[in-house]
Amino acid sequence: MDDDLLSQFAATQRAQGLAANTIRNRHSIIRGLLGASQKSLLDLTIHDLRERLGRDGISVGTRRTERAAFAAVF
Repeated sequence: MDDDLLSQFAATQRAQGLAANTIRNRHSIIRGLLGASQKSLLDLTIHDLRERLGRDGISVGTRRTERAAFAAVF
């Protein structure tokens, strides 16, 4: 199911005229979130997103990029 949802998300982004690199980056960010949480896309909560963004060792720029990807998909 996650693969179908991510494919639909990618199609939406292409329809919006986003760059292929942006789409790939967002896909990678969401895949990282799914792997870290061990949940499906539809089972994620705001707590899961906050936990991912609040993890140690990432830069402010990475947090901003990931937050934008989360906002785009959710």
